[in-house]
Amino acid sequence: MKSLASILSLAVGFTLGTGTVHAADLIVSAQDGKFVRVDGVATFPEPAPRDSLVVLDASRFPPVVKATVDVGLEHTVQGPPQAVAITPDGKLAIVAAPTRYDYVNKKELFDNFLQVVDLEAAPPTLIAKVDVGGHPNGLTINREGTLLLAAAHDGTVKVLTIEGKTLKLAGQVKVAEKRLSGISFTNDGKAAIVALRDENGASVLSGEAAQGVVFTQDSKTVIVQFDVERALAIYAIRDGKLVDTNERIKLAAGPVSIRSMPR
Repeated sequence: MKSLASILSLAVGFTLGTGTVHAADLIVSAQDGKFVRVDGVATFPEPAPRDSLVVLDASRFPPVVKATVDVGLEHTVQGPPQAVAITPDGKLAIVAAPTRYDYVNKKELFDNFLQVVDLEAAPPTLIAKVDVGGHPNGLTINREGTLLLAAAHDGTVKVLTIEGKTLKLAGQVKVAEKRLSGISFTNDGKAAIVALRDENGASVLSGEAAQGVVFTQDSKTVIVQFDVERALAIYAIRDGKLVDTNERIKLAAGPVSIRSMPR
């Protein structure tokens, strides 16, 4: 297992000397074709539409469907809404939360890979499945398009490098004993926040051995414990984004536990 600090340095290496080229306004939407809720009950009827990925061009109004990918793709409603991602240059889409339905034994089977879709192909095509050793849920890609984090059911964050159209598993960071859900890089790409699906909380990943995290009562400030740095880091919620204020409260020892008053 690699530390997040060493893994984040991989992204720096890939981006030196290169600039990020942003694509047109593309949006990707992943669909679960297997699942249908009937009168509040989950059903998996046969035959079922294929799971699919729709690529939308939002540079015009109303947005239009550019392409649909439904060959070999897997997806499930049981994943969080962040279980799909698109690179900043618009060349790749990554789809997580892959499942199949076993109609004989009547159960959903959870797979452990990420699906890579080439959006430049005509038509866009599923080009790879990357095994990450655990069922991946929420995804986030840094602004440079060189690093992807996947929150998994096994309590780890999978870290993958992106080179061209190739994803490689670089390591993982153990966060919890139970399932993780959504995940997002901070605006500066120096840290990430991951949701603890079964433990009703969140964790901050950074190069400073982050421990606990709490919100202030007005939900405008986040306080994060940095054990190695022996400090409390102050983040702010501004315009819906998490921003590092670079304010630090220095401590005599490394902080390891933190709670707020009951809200």
